[in-house]
Amino acid sequence: MSLLKLHTVWRRPHEGAAVVYYCFEDLNTGKFCVQNADFFHSNVDALRARSDALAMELFMEESPLERCSWADSITAAIEQHDREFENHTN
Repeated sequence: MSLLKLHTVWRRPHEGAAVVYYCFEDLNTGKFCVQNADFFHSNVDALRARSDALAMELFMEESPLERCSWADSITAAIEQHDREFENHTN
C-alpha cells in the first residue's frame, strides 16, 4: 500500500505575490514530488479554495506516483518542478 503525505510549501517570489506548492512525500521511499503549484497575486479566499480543489482533483485523476517526477528532498523536487514548468518568477 502506498501512503503519501501532503506538504504545502509557500514562496514569495516578490512582494504582493505568492506561490504555493502541493508536494507529496512517499512514506515508503522517503522521496518527494511537486504535484502542482499555484500563483497568487491577491489575498482572496476563493482563489485558495480553488487551488485546494484543483490539487484534490489532480490527485484523484492520477496518482502522483505516476504523474510526478520524484527527488530526494522537498527542495530538490521544487527546483525540478520550477525547471520543468518554467516557474521562474523571481
